[in-house]
Amino acid sequence: MKKIILLSVLSILILSPKKIQAQKNADAALVVGGLLALGSSIAAFKIMEEQLELSATEWVLSNRDDLSNFYLEVINFNSAKISDISNTTVVAFKVHEMEMNGVPSITGKRRVLFCFTSRGWVTDSGVDVSKINWFLINEDEWLNMMVSYVKVASENKDEASIRELLPLAQIEKKGIKLKKKIVLPFYKINGDSYLVSDYSDKMKLVYNEKSLGIFLKETKVLVQLSRNSLKDVHDFLFYRKKIDKIPESKRPKFGY
Repeated sequence: MKKIILLSVLSILILSPKKIQAQKNADAALVVGGLLALGSSIAAFKIMEEQLELSATEWVLSNRDDLSNFYLEVINFNSAKISDISNTTVVAFKVHEMEMNGVPSITGKRRVLFCFTSRGWVTDSGVDVSKINWFLINEDEWLNMMVSYVKVASENKDEASIRELLPLAQIEKKGIKLKKKIVLPFYKINGDSYLVSDYSDKMKLVYNEKSLGIFLKETKVLVQLSRNSLKDVHDFLFYRKKIDKIPESKRPKFGY
């Protein structure tokens, strides 16, 4: 019995280093493979982002002769997974007018270009622009949209007071926030409930628990702008109105 135990121990001691080394090699291969896959995913994401920015730029050049000098940057395209990108229904771009007073400066009017996508817009070859609808919105149009949205999302139906409040406030999940306080709460509803505002001949605005829904009447597609994206768009368009309340010495530099 002792001989059998001794032989078993010797076998383990002899064979284990090989097994351990083989396992180390296998683990190393998995790590390297994972890093390569991650690098490929990030590269694919950057290519997709560049394609979208190019498509957005081409749309502006083709459709807006009044924007002869402009700066364009994506707002909310922050996923590095192609599977997530293909499920994205709205991508928003900052569009600044550039003033050419000796030195180019990004201090002109602000707009947001919405890229509304439909199923199949991401292909093996990249972006299928035929499955994209574009809307360029300035702060006046956005304010009109948000007034309509807030009226359907809350008990407050006083359009004048909402219109006065919104440019100075933030749009949060729970409602409209001013100076770190929710001053206009939204209805508490679940993700299966939808409150609808028939905003225009082009779209309906839909409030539910998680997002701003935009139903495009032409395509009959409901797209969703996440809470974070909604906040980013609102803050970007009304940046000046908020920053004017901050002393000059404490104002953040451009780069927002």
